[in-house]
Amino acid sequence: MPITLPATVNGRIKPGLPRPATQARFTPGEADRYRFQAHKGHELVIAAAARELIPYLADAVPGWFQAVLTLYDADGNELAYDDDYRFHPDPVIHFAVPKDGEYSIEIRDAIYRGREDFVYRIAIGELPFVTSAFPLGGRAGSKTTVHLTGWNLPANKMTMNAKGKAPGVYPLVNPAVFMVDTLPEAFEKEPNNSPAAAQRVKLPSS
Repeated sequence: MPITLPATVNGRIKPGLPRPATQARFTPGEADRYRFQAHKGHELVIAAAARELIPYLADAVPGWFQAVLTLYDADGNELAYDDDYRFHPDPVIHFAVPKDGEYSIEIRDAIYRGREDFVYRIAIGELPFVTSAFPLGGRAGSKTTVHLTGWNLPANKMTMNAKGKAPGVYPLVNPAVFMVDTLPEAFEKEPNNSPAAAQRVKLPSS
């Protein structure tokens, strides 16, 4: 199916062929593909949401839709593959386009199953995506400058205002989160890599 970037596509990995009589555990599923034009120098982010949408299917084997993404060039050569992103079960591909041309992205289940409830969304384009944030938390009632790294970011820092926020974990910029607590904050200072140079902190501290 042709698409124009940037785009978000919605679909489901439905059962493909009828279940063979000898195959009782699952039904072989489809593999959906989307083709698009991309230009040299573009930093594409291809991010799937599947387990994020339906985290558990009680009667499935092994109990969820495990989406995997594969990126191909116009000749069918595999360029990138991902089955999760760090500790998140949904896959994300970052791809620096080497030349103008047509590319395609495939999504399927990791063990080739298909079900009507194997739904997904794929966001594709030069999209902002945060890969890390520092610091990961701050003190309740205060403002903290958070430094960001990632792909296609419009800025490399932002301010987290924890005024009026109770201790807990709050969304920062997807997929980063920010922890708010009531302890005094301390930052690492080098050198502190040996017992003799250990950094002194005052308790309690975060």
